[in-house]
Amino acid sequence: MASYTLLQLINFILRDLQETTVSTVAATTNNLVLYLIDQLNFLMYEIAEAENWDWLYASSSITTVANQQEYSLAADCEMAHAFRQMKTPMWLAKRDLVWLAETYPDFTDSTGDPEGYIPVSWQKIWLDPIPTSVMTINYSYKKFLTRVAGDTDTPQLPEPFQNLLITGLRAMAYKYAGHPDSDKEMGLYLARLQKRITLFREEPPDEYPKLAGWDYGESPYA
Repeated sequence: MASYTLLQLINFILRDLQETTVSTVAATTNNLVLYLIDQLNFLMYEIAEAENWDWLYASSSITTVANQQEYSLAADCEMAHAFRQMKTPMWLAKRDLVWLAETYPDFTDSTGDPEGYIPVSWQKIWLDPIPTSVMTINYSYKKFLTRVAGDTDTPQLPEPFQNLLITGLRAMAYKYAGHPDSDKEMGLYLARLQKRITLFREEPPDEYPKLAGWDYGESPYA
């Protein structure tokens, strides 16, 4: 199943409401289409914030430059953690600017292989000590989702969540149009969201059903 584009999603709802579909959402002045674009983005953010989903996490790396202290993180990074310097290798401790100021009144005094990192601004860190050679710094991070606005933009949700998003968007469209089933559709959206949350939180089973040619086995999660 391929991810639906913004244009496809908007036209799904317009057809449902028996409204005329659109060939593009670019520079549209159609109030219903503008409303649906806003609501689609609100729903995407709501679904993403409903649980600490594993699909919100990613990994990346930094390649150091000799005598460079500050580095930029991934463009979609909201919160980074688990920095690992791969030369030694070593887990980097999280520190702050107060610690750095108390330890090194001159921030440039400490050089060598990094042992820690300091978040200094949005998507920026300093390494301490300042690296004196080229090495790789791996890290993990939580992503933030970006607004969809163009015809071919796709909501940044996994494919199994698309039906949930469509249900929520249909509920908001029904509310906008004064449809008698708006409350029913919103209830369906909330129930499906709760089901996703429940499945995500569910503990893995201790045993797995017997398959043809296989005996019951122990849980691989043990």
